[in-house]
Amino acid sequence: MKSLVLSLLFTVTYISTVACACQSGWTGFRDSCYQFNVDNKQSWNDAKNACHKEHATLVAIETQEESDFIADHLKTLISSSDIHHDSASSVWIGGSDNDTEGFWKWTDINQLILEYTNWAPGEPDTGAGDHDEDCIGVVGKQHFQWQDRRCSESHSYVCELINGSHAVG
Repeated sequence: MKSLVLSLLFTVTYISTVACACQSGWTGFRDSCYQFNVDNKQSWNDAKNACHKEHATLVAIETQEESDFIADHLKTLISSSDIHHDSASSVWIGGSDNDTEGFWKWTDINQLILEYTNWAPGEPDTGAGDHDEDCIGVVGKQHFQWQDRRCSESHSYVCELINGSHAVG
């Protein structure tokens, strides 16, 4: 019994350590570290490049748990006055259909978005019909569900380091 308790304690300690082994300014969840850039608004491409400078990618949200983690964290960072405004509460994530209209993928890992999606009702859409909304943002006004947006818009963004590579300090 004592060895079982010690084993469970080691497992819980190890999991906690893995989730928290991110350098300052990054937040751990599961096997990744996340950097929430809510005060530095960028176009989607500039946000993607800013993440690359950190040896990271724009976040690829692949499960409901990860989506809930991202949303819960953003709720604490985006001001209550901004949370109900579409543009002020928009945050870039790593999905785009830039390559082929209607085929959404996580661009940095070159993976089609097939298994998990969290589109807001009516999304993705064609905007004003010009098919110029090619990048995905999560929008506080939409309960942090996904919305396709013009890539040139300036929004906050979330970077992700999978397995904490380069983020462990």
